[in-house]
Amino acid sequence: MTKKRRGLVVFAVVLVVFVAIAWWQGWVRPVDSRKFMQWQPGSYAVKQFVDGDTVMVDMQGTTETIRFIGIDTP
Repeated sequence: MTKKRRGLVVFAVVLVVFVAIAWWQGWVRPVDSRKFMQWQPGSYAVKQFVDGDTVMVDMQGTTETIRFIGIDTP
């Protein structure tokens, strides 16, 4: 095994161990969308994906359709 490959393996092992410890300690958690919406004013939850460039979002109780300009997808 070359030095470069050995270094990559050691790095990968250290990274996996760090992520496992972070998960076990609770440092990595899913984001609660209700709390996120309070922290980030102007952020809205996506209710439905209509197609590749159109989504429907919940804007404080009102459903709005949003189309992304410059994106052409089926």
